[in-house]
Amino acid sequence: MAEQERHGREHIGGQPGGNGPGTSGFERDVGAGDEGPASGERAWAVVAHLSGIVSSVVGPLLVMVIAGRTSAFARDQAREAVNFQFTVLGGLVAALIAFSIFIGPVLLVIVAAAAIVLSITAAVRAGRGLAWRYPFATRLVR
Repeated sequence: MAEQERHGREHIGGQPGGNGPGTSGFERDVGAGDEGPASGERAWAVVAHLSGIVSSVVGPLLVMVIAGRTSAFARDQAREAVNFQFTVLGGLVAALIAFSIFIGPVLLVIVAAAAIVLSITAAVRAGRGLAWRYPFATRLVR
């Protein structure tokens, strides 16, 4: 695991995308080099993931614009957070529509809880310098 962490590779929540021999199909190299992302890059990535909890896509988009110019890791993680927040918005819209058939409240709680838990998990991983892919997210922003 230490070898994977040094090279920016990490298990990424069910999204195939291994690159090269020795990868399990769930690892991804973000090109961080031997040292991994710098502390500032990791901080921006954490902000991208956590800001989505309170600002939906706005916070991660701002991180993508501000820090994405100088940090590939921060841009990658901000893009991932933006895509996930778009997915959450879709789930919330579906929950609001489902209110008419009385399953909306349950769906709303499930979507909100998943968004919070997965965003915090992503922030912790990014804080460690590890790339994170949400287990389910529409990839609208590339």
